Amino acid sequence: SDQHLAALKLLWQTFEDGVGEVSRVRALLDELTRRLPEDRRRALERLPARLEVELEPLDEGEIPVRVWELVNRAVNEHRQLAFHHYSPRRPEGELMRYVVAAYRVCFRRGHWYLHAIGLQWGKPGEPAERGSDPLQFRLRYIQDDAALEVLPMRVPPEQRRPPRYFVHYLLAPPLGRGDISRRFEQMTVTRQPDGTAEVTGFAE
Repeated sequence: SDQHLAALKLLWQTFEDGVGEVSRVRALLDELTRRLPEDRRRALERLPARLEVELEPLDEGEIPVRVWELVNRAVNEHRQLAFHHYSPRRPEGELMRYVVAAYRVCFRRGHWYLHAIGLQWGKPGEPAERGSDPLQFRLRYIQDDAALEVLPMRVPPEQRRPPRYFVHYLLAPPLGRGDISRRFEQMTVTRQPDGTAEVTGFAE
């Protein structure tokens, strides 16, 4: 139908470029388009773009293809993943080596994250600490080097979610009077007579 073509056009434009799982979405959309009757394909091409959704990551650099491939392989095969990780919170150029149980990759607030359980971590060449802490890593900061590898050890099914934190804050009147983005679970917004807005919710 024309409505379905409009939805396909929106998805096709939204996922026009990308790597990793995003490129798979585009490949699926291209396959669906090829299966349309010729008159419907022409109608799709002529259809104006009236809606636009921007899903471009905020990261300035690209995520290396090898990082995408190995992270997703570890998640899909339920295996441990080893890698060097850089964080802006640490001194310039300082890396940490992690061995993790890789569970999920998600896109949130413009960035791709790996959700995992940290099993070992430490500076390269130094004794590693051990534990079972839920962690998340920006894929942008996982290094594409010799330390990046999918390990043969399998991981058990995910038993718990990452810790959640209660958030509670006030928005000043210029912000509180407008629309407020829903960024948290179980989020509530209470608007005050003076224009402030009280926000509560839970964040990972």
